[in-house]
Amino acid sequence: MAELTQGRVDIISRENGTLISQSNGGLTQTINLTEPSVVRINGTRAMVVQYERQGDDLILHMRDGSTMRYQKFFFDDAEGEHSELVFDDGVNPPEHALFPDAAEGSDLAATAVTPTYESLDSVEPLLLAENANASTAVITASGLGILGLAGVAIGAGGGGGGGGGGGGDDNPATPGAPAVVINDFAGDNTLDNSEKTSDQILSGSTTNVEAGQLVTVTLGGQTYSGQVGADGSWSVTVPAAALAALAAGTSTISVRVSNAAGTVATGDLALTVEAPVTEPGTPGAPAVAINAFAGDNTLDNSEKTSDQILSGSTTNVEAGQQVTVTLGGQTYSGQVGADGSWSVTVPAAALAALAAGTSTISVRVSNAAGTVATDDLTLTVEAPVTEPGTLTMTEPLSTDGYLNAQEAGNDLVITGSAVGVAEGQIVTLDFNGTRYSGTVDAEGAGASSSQPVLLQV
Repeated sequence: MAELTQGRVDIISRENGTLISQSNGGLTQTINLTEPSVVRINGTRAMVVQYERQGDDLILHMRDGSTMRYQKFFFDDAEGEHSELVFDDGVNPPEHALFPDAAEGSDLAATAVTPTYESLDSVEPLLLAENANASTAVITASGLGILGLAGVAIGAGGGGGGGGGGGGDDNPATPGAPAVVINDFAGDNTLDNSEKTSDQILSGSTTNVEAGQLVTVTLGGQTYSGQVGADGSWSVTVPAAALAALAAGTSTISVRVSNAAGTVATGDLALTVEAPVTEPGTPGAPAVAINAFAGDNTLDNSEKTSDQILSGSTTNVEAGQQVTVTLGGQTYSGQVGADGSWSVTVPAAALAALAAGTSTISVRVSNAAGTVATDDLTLTVEAPVTEPGTLTMTEPLSTDGYLNAQEAGNDLVITGSAVGVAEGQIVTLDFNGTRYSGTVDAEGAGASSSQPVLLQV
């Protein structure tokens, strides 16, 4: 049996036996199967560590770390035919993977599946019965059998026989184990704060690794990937946001690549990350400030008659975060603006209800990470102005305005009313050179109501 290129994947039409496409192994890629096909992996089934089905897609997790997705692998065409998977290392008999019919794929979740295997002499039994080329080698688009194509490649690579052009080796095999080299990052392997503000390119080179092989870079818990170029070089871009998130000190850049045979090469690079510079007083923690309320932090009686705006500013707090204000037992809320400012409206009714003296305005806000900032402001509330109360004496005294001998021998009760005088206030009366006193009764109590006054003379 002819030797095959290790890891390469051949997509063969089951309908006519032609080679639809080829791809190199070792790469994470998605292949759309446009018709029932034989997916032939040039290697053994040991190259696959896990099979998954998602909908009609077959997903292979390869031992070299790459992932292959074959779209519509399980899809049945009008004749009920679907694709097949074969492993053929060119040495041992091909192995056909048989997936259980009961395994149904979810369009949302990938489900692990376990195939069984059968040995074949070739892939020809998997071609459809009406295939005119089934009795011969599988035919490529150019009419050359795949086995013949592989043989030509080997003949050219081996340098023995086959065509003119001298006895030299035009495409010599690359001997030796694969290796990877990492160039200096950010010029000197030190990432300063100015370099964190822009994307940075990490590059390097490989030896004994085929062009197109996947290079995986890990830095700060994030993974980036690129491909090996024709000259063995590679590069990946690390975004500024990921660089800014790196902790100050030393980080390790890890690079991994494998050749087509699955042999892995790795390399590490130590990177020094500069600590961020913060301005004095702004260490990055959130803070909130309150502007003067009512202009001078004193609320006079005229200002109580209209709504008042309380405003302020924040630092290190994201736009849209909620600001909570508490005043006089009431809570009001607003949002942080794009410039860090905030404001809430305190209604006139709430201002009028504030007790005279001092009140505290409390403000609270947190950043997106949940760190809280608070601030307080002392507000002086002016006492309400009231008109002087008025007293009215009930007339006539002693029911008729005259004090007879009998009445003069008893206590005289003088009553009246008070307007604008609170309950319990003292009322005094001067009569015939003597002062008498009483209190405003609770009856009819109210700032604007007449208050009964009772004096014993």
